[in-house]
Amino acid sequence: MSFGGTTPPVIRHLLLCRHIGYDLDNRTYSLHDLLTALDLGGQYPLVIDELSVFIQAFGDPGQYDLWFGLVPVDEQGDDIGDETMFGPWVLIVHADVYIESRGWKLLKPPFAAPGLYEVRVHCGPDILAREQLLLVEA
Repeated sequence: MSFGGTTPPVIRHLLLCRHIGYDLDNRTYSLHDLLTALDLGGQYPLVIDELSVFIQAFGDPGQYDLWFGLVPVDEQGDDIGDETMFGPWVLIVHADVYIESRGWKLLKPPFAAPGLYEVRVHCGPDILAREQLLLVEA
């Protein structure tokens, strides 16, 4: 459930990476090993330890529950398998902040086969953003 304004936040950027670092002193994020394609070199189906997701968002001030979905898709972006959901995570949009930056870890994401996958950001019934990841067969 979302507790923000009348509309969900707008996701300006959605990036996938291996690891996200956060500097408490400077309040800055560092994204390590940005991903668009990944060669896991394993036997499918497989599960990796983690996949990090970084977003930048803005919108009506408030608290929003976000879910992240991972789903295999075809070249047109249509689902070809079940969507695995992660969350909920809370995004707080502050009135005095231009852009909210946040990072989360998706623990143990499953991959049924090599191919194209999509990470989706959900807020209630809305999909706020999508980013594709290609799993290359070794």
